[in-house]
Amino acid sequence: MTQIEIKSAITKFIREYFEPLGVGKYTVSHGCSASKGDKSCKDMTSVSFARDIGIKTLLVEYQNKGEPKNIRAAALRVKSCLQKIKSAYGVVAAPYISSQGGSICQQEGVGYFDLSGNCRLSFAKVLVEKKGNPNKFVVRRTQRSLFSEKAAQVIRVLLANVQKNLGVREVAKMTGVSPSHVSKVRRYLGDREWLSYGTKNLQINRPELVLNEWARATHLRKSPTFDFFSLKKPAIIEAEIATFCKSRGIDYGFTGFSAAIRYAPMVPANTVTAYVSQDIPDLAKELGFKTVDSGANITLMQPCDAGVFYDAQEFDGVRLVSPLQVYLDLINDKGRGEEAAQAILEKKVRPLWSR
Repeated sequence: MTQIEIKSAITKFIREYFEPLGVGKYTVSHGCSASKGDKSCKDMTSVSFARDIGIKTLLVEYQNKGEPKNIRAAALRVKSCLQKIKSAYGVVAAPYISSQGGSICQQEGVGYFDLSGNCRLSFAKVLVEKKGNPNKFVVRRTQRSLFSEKAAQVIRVLLANVQKNLGVREVAKMTGVSPSHVSKVRRYLGDREWLSYGTKNLQINRPELVLNEWARATHLRKSPTFDFFSLKKPAIIEAEIATFCKSRGIDYGFTGFSAAIRYAPMVPANTVTAYVSQDIPDLAKELGFKTVDSGANITLMQPCDAGVFYDAQEFDGVRLVSPLQVYLDLINDKGRGEEAAQAILEKKVRPLWSR
């Protein structure tokens, strides 16, 4: 944003939240009285109030990017400048500030507002807070980059190894992703403060938050899906699929309720769901599965990336994808799927992180 646009946004914010407090006339200007000899303050915007409402000056630092890393840096700069101004209150502003960014501001003792309608102000006897408004400026390209095919392989490995401080080259070797791309993922995670502080390696510090963000982004990537019907019982179907894949050296792994009933038994598995890396039409033909548009009880998916088979586990003679992958596949299935996913999170995934 240009300085004129920033000034306009701040003026609108003052009009909405401060004028009702009886501040009287006010002046919005670029820079602040503390900027002399301090370059970190010169680009901030200051608001001077004619009436004292517990503060006389509002100091605003605007960030074009609202990532937690940027918000923390801005909050610290504002705090530093506030030490040189009497009766002032600091505010960080951005197009969108997440709940994590808001918590950072609160921890640092400054307020915040964003252009999406969220804010928190706390000074003297004033407390104004609005939360929950969605990001009006979401950049889907960044989300796709963070959970794209290659990046997802990196994140999957990190979530399965949260107790380890893995190096870039080590992760590259584990995933088959180039070191440069692993470094790019590290930067994305670091901007969101999802990596342990003070390390140049990769160790996720908020695994459940990362997992949930990944789950919300799964609609951006869909595996090719084939639906079939068979009169055979699920256990027999699963055994036949496993036998077919093993005999041909095909990578496969059961997911959905087929895996959930084994990882965290809650509800019976009346359907069969599996990832099969290749030859799905041949498999269906040989095993006598009928292609259907509705009423399917078998769903076979060709994975978007080989990473879905990472940390796969043998159970009852069949192969299951990891609990992490099963959670991702079920959590957006409202009702029984979501319930099964939560059970897997509780019984398998969280214990993995707390070892």
